Amino acid sequence: KTGLYPLYVTISLFKHKCLNVDSKKLTEELMEQIWEQTIEDNIFIVCKTPMAKTITKRTLIGYKDKKTNILNVEDVFEQLSNKFEEFSKYLKNPKTWEFNGGVEMKFDAIIGNPPYQENISSSEDNSSLGKQLFPTFVSSAIKLNPNYISLITPSRWFAGDAQDKSFLKLREF
Repeated sequence: KTGLYPLYVTISLFKHKCLNVDSKKLTEELMEQIWEQTIEDNIFIVCKTPMAKTITKRTLIGYKDKKTNILNVEDVFEQLSNKFEEFSKYLKNPKTWEFNGGVEMKFDAIIGNPPYQENISSSEDNSSLGKQLFPTFVSSAIKLNPNYISLITPSRWFAGDAQDKSFLKLREF
């Protein structure tokens, strides 16, 4: 599944850009230029592992040596939950993405499939507990103030499970 969300977004933007070009002038070469420009100017990705970064890059551009905006942030949950302001500034800094200019970046949309929970095992009674991760990703996305947020969401967040109060405050957003 790695790289599919960025691929779908890229395809959508690419198709929209192609509609603005006279179909008689839309050559294979021009379409490739539009694809590469879309990836370079409009798609910014944060991956949790080097492998996810590699797979995502290959999904978008194959084995070509073209610019992509893909970061590997292995401690992304730690960054979001304990160092959000610093991490937010890092993500919005054009230099992070190797862009010139000093204007803070704004992300129009945040799309993804954040992890729901981290399983924590208890050796005493051989049980496992779940540390909720999803609310941190949702609240962080909201704080980045995009125009759109589309995150894969656990159904219990909508269902309002009376036993699970962890999502009640998050629903207020």
